[in-house]
Amino acid sequence: MKKLATITAIILIIFLIMGCDKYNRNQYIGDWDFEVRRFFWMNDTGPYVNDTIYYIGKISREGAANQLKIEFTDNESFLCDIDESGKISKDYENWHYYTRGEFEGNDKVHIKHGYHGLGSGREFTISGIKKKGGKK
Repeated sequence: MKKLATITAIILIIFLIMGCDKYNRNQYIGDWDFEVRRFFWMNDTGPYVNDTIYYIGKISREGAANQLKIEFTDNESFLCDIDESGKISKDYENWHYYTRGEFEGNDKVHIKHGYHGLGSGREFTISGIKKKGGKK
């Protein structure tokens, strides 16, 4: 009986170790204060926008285990990959799109996100500070 309990405990420990997320992306989940610098352009026809907005956004888990969803305006969000060092990236099949950035600790983030081509584009430079005591 003692041998069975020992074997069961070893098997349980192995499953726990294998099932654990080696890097805890949950530390980034919650409400964030974002400063969003927007730059939109359309050659020849306009409009041209270059401004800064402030938005209470959200970072949540969505997609694959290594992905987060970043909502940084009322109608702008994206899924991105997060590596173990807090680097943010997204590889798109289309070269017109890009997302790069990184977390500083678990409460600051800096991201460049955008798309362009054929004389027009949109670029967002996003800086964020995680809200203290915000929803998780």
